[in-house]
Formats: sequence, C-alpha cells, structure tokens
Amino acid sequence: MVLELLSSVLTNPRVVIVALIQFALGFALGYLMVRVAKYLLALIAIFVLGTVLNVWSLGGSVEQVLKELGLYAVKVKDVVLRFLHVLGLLVVGPLTLGFLVGLLVGVLRR
Repeated sequence: MVLELLSSVLTNPRVVIVALIQFALGFALGYLMVRVAKYLLALIAIFVLGTVLNVWSLGGSVEQVLKELGLYAVKVKDVVLRFLHVLGLLVVGPLTLGFLVGLLVGVLRR
C-alpha cells in the first residue's frame, strides 16, 4: 500500500517538482536559521524584558499578566493545534527534511 502510493506520487512530475522546491526552501530555512538564531534570541529577550518592565511600570503584577496569558492560551489551544495539524500534513515531509539538512550544513560550516 505504501509502496503503491509512493510509486504513484513519484510518477507525477508536479508532485516531484513541488517536493524538490519544498526541500530547497526547507534547506534555505535551516541554513539561515543557524545564522540568525543568536539575533532572533536576543530580539525575543529584548521584547520580553520590555514587556516585563512595561507591566511593572504601570503598577500591575507580572504574575497576573502571565496568568491571563495562560488562560488565553488555553482558549485558543484547540484552534492552534488543528492549524498545526493541517499545516504539518501539507508540508511536513520535504520541508522538514530540507530544514534538518540545512540546519546540519549551517552548523557544520560555522
């Protein structure tokens, strides 16, 4: 069954071309992620620190804000999980493989 599906997919040139393009996009994403990771982490840290300082300056408690964010996360959890499931089914194969290969190449060339 799996071999039949794989052979039918590989005989369709559109599917092969799309898979190769997705692999290339994943590779580029993984390679660039290694280069950008430290700047991205610094940016996130600056935003978090700015948010904490803003809450503190307004007299609110950081714990209360985190509690409200947690309640909001519980409300949207189902929608986010469904979206991730659909997105994962559409692009998980070639894009993820390309991302991992690009990540590996980026780390090794570093």
